[in-house]
Amino acid sequence: SQARFSSSGYYECLLSIEEKKKSSGPLTVKVEGIMKPELSVLKTEVMEGENVLLRCEVPEEKPPFYFIFYKTEQSANGVVHEKIRKSEHDNFLKLEFPIDAGDSILNFECAVQMNSMTGSQTSERSNRTIVTVSEPFSVPKITIDSPQNITEGDKICITCSTVLLRQDQTEIILQKNKTILNSTKGRETLKYCKTVKLEDNGNYICKVEHGSVSKTTKEELVVTELFSKPMLVINKTKWDENSIVQIHCQVNGPMPFNAISLSLIKDNKILINSSIYTAQLRVSDSGIYMCRAEIKNISKESDPVFLHVYAPVSLPVLSQPFSQVGVLEKLFVLQCYSKFGTLPITYSLYRGNIYITKIVTEQNVPANFAVKATSIQESGQYRCRANNGHSLSQQSKRLNVTIIAPVANITFKREPEENI
Repeated sequence: SQARFSSSGYYECLLSIEEKKKSSGPLTVKVEGIMKPELSVLKTEVMEGENVLLRCEVPEEKPPFYFIFYKTEQSANGVVHEKIRKSEHDNFLKLEFPIDAGDSILNFECAVQMNSMTGSQTSERSNRTIVTVSEPFSVPKITIDSPQNITEGDKICITCSTVLLRQDQTEIILQKNKTILNSTKGRETLKYCKTVKLEDNGNYICKVEHGSVSKTTKEELVVTELFSKPMLVINKTKWDENSIVQIHCQVNGPMPFNAISLSLIKDNKILINSSIYTAQLRVSDSGIYMCRAEIKNISKESDPVFLHVYAPVSLPVLSQPFSQVGVLEKLFVLQCYSKFGTLPITYSLYRGNIYITKIVTEQNVPANFAVKATSIQESGQYRCRANNGHSLSQQSKRLNVTIIAPVANITFKREPEENI
């Protein structure tokens, strides 16, 4: 038979006569060269996103083989892609090679690598097969239909278009950053219209997808600010009840003042359609205030400001509800309470002029101070002070508290009868 690379190896002759055997010395046979493989392609005209089915065969050689498939772009600097697959039992192998977006004219070849006891060799490449690639759709085009200088309040239309070779399941997507604004399937054009604001500045991406093929184009939109964000101007946020407050709503920078509308908002409801608000405050005026400015249906709001209005605390009363005396080294309770005043109220306890501790109450209940006297000298006058956000705080009358030492180690002694 004709020698092939797979015939390479070590040979010896064995002679057997009447149960006697004798072998020759080993002979190394090395066959150079591998049969040129043959490449066939199922289709020579394909579309981006499809696969090319290749079949590479090595006639007259015996497995195992390593098949090497080559995909080369037909250009001056054609990039070569290769895939390697092993066949253990057959002298041919089938492989699907994906067609990527941007592929145009491709050359496909294959080669075979074989290993034997005498070494390893790779065949020359097979016949070259040309495959032409067509686009299922063109690179998309994005256009912005708008005035030359775009300002907040202008209406714009963004059009995303492509040319489709096949319309089924081809999708056009318009997005800003990662947010999808609009999409359609099976059509060549997509339109998105809106009245722009300053936050609409940025890059808009037109993407066309079909299967694994995706093509994109982007366009930058620049929007000029019509007017700046308004500011709510107030000199402080904590107010006494019955104080007179003046709140200003202002917008800095150039703008068409004759067209601007200013409103003051409290707790998401319009308080007044004006740039200035003056009022004598009540506790019910506490809340979240914002300023809203509007021109050409463009509305902007200031940062929110929480306004606190406080009614003053009433004169607190300090009492000792459970016992009239305190026992040394034991807890006793002093209670401080203001009946009126905007919550929360902070109660501070003093012995003479010495501060002891404080309690903050979120509800209209007394503050109970658990006090522990460590010395008889802590007898004396206690007082408490109550305050909230109001500028006026109140102090209780002084309460005299007596600290006594507990009686300990009591003994009884009997006197002689003659002393009775």
